[in-house]
Amino acid sequence: MVGIDKISLHTREFQVDRIENSGLKLKPHEIDLNTGVQEAENLFMDSSGVEAKGLKAYANIDGLYTLNINSYGMAIAFNPSKYFHPYNLTNNPDKYQEVWGVIQKDLKSKGIIGNWHHSNITRLDLAKNITLKNPCFNYTPVFNLLDIKRTKSPKSYPDGYASGNDSKGNNFYNKGRELKDESLGDNTMRGEIQFKKKASVRSGAKIYTLKNIFDSSPTDLVAVYNKDMIENVFRNKDVSTQKIIPFSKVDAMFKEIIEEHGKRNAPDKLKAIWGVLHLMKEQSIVGFEAMLEGAGYSRQAIHANKEKLTKEIEQATKLQGKRTTIGTMYRELFTKFAS
Repeated sequence: MVGIDKISLHTREFQVDRIENSGLKLKPHEIDLNTGVQEAENLFMDSSGVEAKGLKAYANIDGLYTLNINSYGMAIAFNPSKYFHPYNLTNNPDKYQEVWGVIQKDLKSKGIIGNWHHSNITRLDLAKNITLKNPCFNYTPVFNLLDIKRTKSPKSYPDGYASGNDSKGNNFYNKGRELKDESLGDNTMRGEIQFKKKASVRSGAKIYTLKNIFDSSPTDLVAVYNKDMIENVFRNKDVSTQKIIPFSKVDAMFKEIIEEHGKRNAPDKLKAIWGVLHLMKEQSIVGFEAMLEGAGYSRQAIHANKEKLTKEIEQATKLQGKRTTIGTMYRELFTKFAS
């Protein structure tokens, strides 16, 4: 099921009855150390004529919504699915309206009203939970070979992947580990598409206002999600058969890991990211040894890492049974996330 994981809306058309009854907190501007002056912007004026001044006004209602007001207007963010369940998603517009009804009631009790239905949607996160045939960490080699459009600094993790830029993001991760919920095991993966700005929400999801969300249907969200996955994420059709991991890609990542985590931990980090069996299938133990040598490891360190790797390959083979190719896993992810 494809559901909404986050909605952010923005409006300039709002009013606060009384600041002292609103529950809002004010964050002051920082003091200019050169002049000693603390400049403050006029954020809004309440119905009695009192001005709220500062960097921003904000409120955080646990498990329901967050609210921020700055000189550009009011922004409200909420997760319409989490209101009903810790991780299951909802795609029912009636449920979205139900959550918003609770939020609107809370706002009204604080004397905050606005032109909510016509407010602009400035962020929309669509997500899908799937159950995999293998643990999430086995699929890392597939993510490392994705060719996602307009991405900056993609990050690989032992059982996940994150990519994107200021206006768009795509994340895949082990939902059970994120929630620390052992009942989900290691086979539940979430795939998220994040439209992070008003322009990307409009171009990618064809949604403009809060009312558009309430008027949408579950099939609309599925169509948006699948289209994005097919056109922007799973574009590398060659992987659907078999793909060789370029040594240059592994070597470059290894150097980055050394810089971030140090030489001692780097080999284990690399194996966690790529997966022992897939890394060795494409690069071999000899290639792994040569990479360590090229990175300046001592003969003693190379020998110790080589022995450790040999044992890990034996253990991983026993655990996994028959080896699954990258192509097989790619097809599984494509089928479950894009259709």
